[in-house]
Amino acid sequence: MYAIQTQGEFRHTEELSIGNRLPGRIVEIVRGPVMSEIELDTQAGMVTAAITTRSLQRMRLAEGQDVLALIKATELAIEKPAAAEALLASSFRNQLEARVVALEAGTVLTAVELDTVVGPLTAVITARSARRLKLAPGDQVIGVVKATEVAIAREGRRR
Repeated sequence: MYAIQTQGEFRHTEELSIGNRLPGRIVEIVRGPVMSEIELDTQAGMVTAAITTRSLQRMRLAEGQDVLALIKATELAIEKPAAAEALLASSFRNQLEARVVALEAGTVLTAVELDTVVGPLTAVITARSARRLKLAPGDQVIGVVKATEVAIAREGRRR
C-alpha cells in the first residue's frame, strides 16, 4: 500500500497508474523554501527527484527511508549511446542505461519497452523521434528524465 499526496491530503492505494517504478532508499535531502531535492540510491544508480517542500514535510520523508521513484512513461525520454557524451553535460540528472525490448508504433506516439537493471520500463515518445533514432529491439539506449518529473511514493498505513 502506498501513500499518494493529492490536493494536500494522503490517499492510500495499492494500485498506481504509473508503471515505471524504481525502488530506492533516500540517501540525501536538500531542503529549499519551495522545492526540495531527494537523492535515491536504486539498483539503476542514483535517481534525483525534485518535489515541493510541503510534500516532503507532509509525507514525512527522511534519509534512510525506502520509497518508490515513479516516472510517467510520457516523461521518460530516449537517447542513443552516441549522444551519451553530450548527456554528461546535460541538465538531465537521471540517466538510466537500458536495452530496447519492443516498440509499439502508433501514428503520433510510439511506446518503447525497455529492459533495465531494475526491470522493465516504458517510454512513450513521438513516432517521428522513434524513426529519427532508428530504434529497434536490441538497441542500447539511455532513458533520461528531469528530476522535476520524478514523483515519490512511500509505503503507508490506513488512517
